[in-house]
Amino acid sequence: MKGRGALLLTHAVLLQATIFLVRPTISYRALDIGVSAPWLGALAACFTIAPLALALPAGRLADRRGERPVLVAGSVFAIAGCGLMLLIGQGVVGLVVASVLLGCGHLYTMLGEQSLVAARGDMVRAFGRFALAQSAGQAAGPLVVAALGGSGTHPDTTRLFVAGLVAACAMGGVTVLLRPPARTPSTEAAKAGPGALRTLLRVPDLPVAVLSSLTVIATIDLLVVYLPVLGAERGLAASTVGMLLTIRALASVVSRLLLPGGTRRLGRRGLLLASLAGSTAAVALLPAGHAIWVLVVLVVFAGFALGVGQPLTMAWVAEVAPAPLRGTALSLRLSGNRLGQTVLPAVAGLCAAGLGTAGVFWTLAASLGTTGVLAAAARGGRA
Repeated sequence: MKGRGALLLTHAVLLQATIFLVRPTISYRALDIGVSAPWLGALAACFTIAPLALALPAGRLADRRGERPVLVAGSVFAIAGCGLMLLIGQGVVGLVVASVLLGCGHLYTMLGEQSLVAARGDMVRAFGRFALAQSAGQAAGPLVVAALGGSGTHPDTTRLFVAGLVAACAMGGVTVLLRPPARTPSTEAAKAGPGALRTLLRVPDLPVAVLSSLTVIATIDLLVVYLPVLGAERGLAASTVGMLLTIRALASVVSRLLLPGGTRRLGRRGLLLASLAGSTAAVALLPAGHAIWVLVVLVVFAGFALGVGQPLTMAWVAEVAPAPLRGTALSLRLSGNRLGQTVLPAVAGLCAAGLGTAGVFWTLAASLGTTGVLAAAARGGRA
């Protein structure tokens, strides 16, 4: 892949590396300043609350004006969020404000990237490559945590936030170089307005695709937040937790490399159901893993299974949506993801208060299992 495609994949790597480096660091900083495990779920939800309200307007902006304004806004938000982690991240309020900005940057940037990918012909292949780039970034972020975290259970968070800011600035540089193809403003998209959402919700199987997506994304998100907590409870060094997160991401890379063959053998729907079943079992068993090798095996299974859901649901939504409303459809998917990332952390926090950290993983497993049952009962479609 050359030119704009290579820049787009580089952009995706840098975005995910930034997020998967900074978000575990937020968990460690929160623990350093005395935030309890139940409240970590509420802090994680701050990453999604404001973006949840901005998702659909951002999608309509992409449909009307193209991807570049969305990508530029996302880079500015991400850089500002990482910068504020350093400036005011010594207290809970500062972490909340910075998390909100980082969440806005993540949402805008993801929407711009996905909208560009959706315009690249064979969507399954294009989204498969895009998902591979995301996995590479998701592996790189925790790898930095492992490299800079040291041998203690709590790393030097300031050093890690600086690394996150550098990665965000590098992404901003790629944004300047990445010039999406010119797009004629869509009059159909402009006329649709609020009615676009009603139109999209009537698309067959779109709600099921969004539900599957939000459950998978929220699970990956909370693994990033709560694996450090589980590791701290077990007395694991921050570098060990970073390696576990890296292994999870690398397992997703492998699953996405095997995605075309798996799709041919099982079909998109069958592969998605298999991934939900496998991730349910692996996540449910994580709290029972005390030996390092057991945790590694479970993280590999969870990462492999969870890695399948993202590209399948992205391609599914992009294919069934009307072309002039594709940006809005992708923003609806992202809205569902954000809703899951808002509701599930809060539920997970309540479970942590009553059942400890293990309750978080059991809640995630129950959500994945329930989603799998609903997906199996759905009437079909192109997934």
